[in-house]
Amino acid sequence: MTQGFPFLPPGCRLVLDRVASERVLANLRQCLPSRRPQLLEELRALAAEGVLTPTSDLAEWLEALAMDPADFYGIRGASFTALRHELGWLGDAPYPEEERLSRAIGSALLHGDDPDRLRALAAALSAPAPPELQTLGERERRAWLMLTVQLFGTGRQWRPLDDALAVLWQAGAWRQELRQELRQLLELLAARSDHRLHPLPWALPVPLRVHGHYSRAEIEAAFGVLSDHAPWIHREGVLWHEPSQCDLLFITLRKSEALFSPTTRYRDLALGPSLFHWESQSTTTAASGAAVCAGAAQAGRRHRAVPLPGLCHLRRP
Repeated sequence: MTQGFPFLPPGCRLVLDRVASERVLANLRQCLPSRRPQLLEELRALAAEGVLTPTSDLAEWLEALAMDPADFYGIRGASFTALRHELGWLGDAPYPEEERLSRAIGSALLHGDDPDRLRALAAALSAPAPPELQTLGERERRAWLMLTVQLFGTGRQWRPLDDALAVLWQAGAWRQELRQELRQLLELLAARSDHRLHPLPWALPVPLRVHGHYSRAEIEAAFGVLSDHAPWIHREGVLWHEPSQCDLLFITLRKSEALFSPTTRYRDLALGPSLFHWESQSTTTAASGAAVCAGAAQAGRRHRAVPLPGLCHLRRP
C-alpha cells in the first residue's frame, strides 16, 4: 500500500487518498503484532485455542500468525527459540552467547535466496555432529563459512570455522533448539525463493550464483578472501581477486542524498548485459593501485567500463 500497489495485474489501478491510506495502515498495524508483548499475547491466545502446541515448528507459527519471516523477525526481540522459552516450552535459560546467536539467526540470514545452498545447509544441520572439515571440499567449506560469518561476525568477532561449528553443535537444550530454528528458517527461505539463479561461469569453488542476494561478508567468504589470518572485510568499492582474475565491484545503485554526499554519489550504471560503467572513489589518486586498476584519470575521477570477468554486487542503501 505504501508503494502504491505495485503488484496489481496489468491494466488495474487502485488509488487511495492520503487520509484513507493512513487510516487503513493504522488499522492494519493495530491488528498485526508489531511489538514483542503483542506477539507473546497473540501466541498465548493461539496456544490456548490449541492452534499452536510445544511441538509446532516455525512454519506452523508463521502460518498461524499470518506473518512471513521478515515480519516475524522484524519485531524487536522476536526469536522462535526465545519465544518458546518465554511461553514455558523450554526449561533452560539461555547463555549470553546463545541470546546473541538467536538474534543473529533472525537479523543476518533473511536475505538468503539460493535454494540449493540453503537446503544443503539445512540438511547438514540435522546431523547429530558437525561436518568433518577434513572431508569437505573447498566449495562446501566456504559455504559453511558464509553461514558462520553471518552468525558470529567478522573482525574481532571472528571465529575459526571449526570453533563456530563446535558452538552450534554443543550439548544443551538451547543449542539444539537454536540449530533446529536455524534449520527450519533455511528451509523456509529456500521454499520462498521466487526467481531463477544461475551458476557462475567458472570452475572455481565459489558457492555464489548470479542474481542471488548475499552480504559483503558472505561474498568475501565465498571467494576465500576472509580467513583466520584475514578476518576483516574490505571497505573499498572494488576488490581484485587474483585466483579468479576477477574484479569484485560493490556498488550502491540508488544513492540517496541523505546517505551520500555529492562527492560519493558516483555515476554507476549498466551499459549492457556484460558491460558496467563504474566510477572509483573521488579520493583515489592517479598513482594509486586502485587507479591503475580502474583505468585512466578523467577530471579527478577514474572511469571504467568493466567487461567480464567482473562480478558486481549491487547494494541496497
